[in-house]
Parts: sequence; C-alpha cells; structure tokens
Amino acid sequence: HKVETIGDCYIGVSNLVESQPLDHASRMAAFSLDAVAAARQTLIDTDDEAKGTLQVRAGFDSGPVVGSVVGST
Repeated sequence: HKVETIGDCYIGVSNLVESQPLDHASRMAAFSLDAVAAARQTLIDTDDEAKGTLQVRAGFDSGPVVGSVVGST
C-alpha cells in the first residue's frame, strides 16, 4: 500500500502483490464509494457542526504500475 499527494489529491496504490483479474475493479469502486461515505460522516470542526462535513472526490483506475526515481541528489 502506498499513498502520495499531488496538489490537493491523494493517490493510493494497492494490491501490487497478487493479481485479482475477476474483481479488482469492483473492489476499487467499493473502496471509492466507502471513502466518500466516510468523509460525509466526518465533521470539519467537532466544536462547530455548522461547518459541515468533509467533501471529497474519489475515482479509480487500474492497470500496470511503473515506478522510477525522478531527479537526482
């Protein structure tokens, strides 16, 4: 499991170990929907409920993963 940020987005990579060709997309869709539902139940400020709850967008993609190092030290 790996999480990175790009701008105001979080990108998560999971299941790099075992192939799940039959249900990978449905697992990712369920995770995306669960993440949005959890955010809608999370108050921005527990001392001021009028500020509302977190609002997030979620999406998913699947396919090969390629990693590399960018830049040099």
